[in-house]
Amino acid sequence: MLQKPDITMDDLLAKALNLTVLDEDGWEINEAGGDVAGGHCAKGRFCSNKPMSCPLLKTILGRVWGIADNNWGVEIKHNNKQSSFLVFTFKSAQDLNRTLGKNPWFLNYGTLILERMTSLPQDWEKELLRFPICGRVYHLPSRSITQSNLNRLASLAGEVIDVQMADIPRIVTKDFFTFKVWCDITKPLFPGLLFPSIGGKKWLPFRYERLPFMCFNCGFLGHDTRVCAETPMMFEDEEGSSNNKQRTVLGVEVPGAINKSLGKMEDVNSGLFISDSNGNSFENL
Repeated sequence: MLQKPDITMDDLLAKALNLTVLDEDGWEINEAGGDVAGGHCAKGRFCSNKPMSCPLLKTILGRVWGIADNNWGVEIKHNNKQSSFLVFTFKSAQDLNRTLGKNPWFLNYGTLILERMTSLPQDWEKELLRFPICGRVYHLPSRSITQSNLNRLASLAGEVIDVQMADIPRIVTKDFFTFKVWCDITKPLFPGLLFPSIGGKKWLPFRYERLPFMCFNCGFLGHDTRVCAETPMMFEDEEGSSNNKQRTVLGVEVPGAINKSLGKMEDVNSGLFISDSNGNSFENL
């Protein structure tokens, strides 16, 4: 009759988990350390020239995320003129995953970009430089509606994630096609371009869903037009006149989303507006 082994597979697995790995100098290495951190930690960039304190962030985001105050924490690790860099810790991996799943978070005075963190960044300035954004391109001539053209146009707004199929009847009747790209915060939002058309050129405006806190003078995130020190970007229109097309980079209206103008910092406690990347909106917290 077969005898039961002295060591079961469960015993072997348990021992394997407790094995110590040493480097060439004899220092212990915890191979699972990054996975453990990544299951409970996130790094964030709050794109705004308006500074925020940790208590205020805890109050605002805790209510929106629906997480009890003692189940998560936030620290400000670094600041510059355009951004605050943050580290978040969550007791529950489920809370972390739910929060990351709705990244980015658009506040009426800044954009919060989040990413899972397995180790503390050495150079915060090179971290969290992009986020996904959806948009539309209007007025593309029917003779130019090909998948290649749609992909090429979308790529002008950023690294392409997805582009609508070249359904000519649908695009012609709606007068736009949709795309999703990675928005690079080191570059201005792309406003549009003059496109070759019969008899000349026509302006194809780009429109973006749930626009982040940005400047319509220069097209960059993190500040508004009132404090912008940049020279407006000028583009030539169909008539040959120069215009600041960034001023026409408007958000498209998304069904079910709340439209609200940019607020002031002193209005935070009385009328804060936040939305996630899925269009769920929260206000008057």
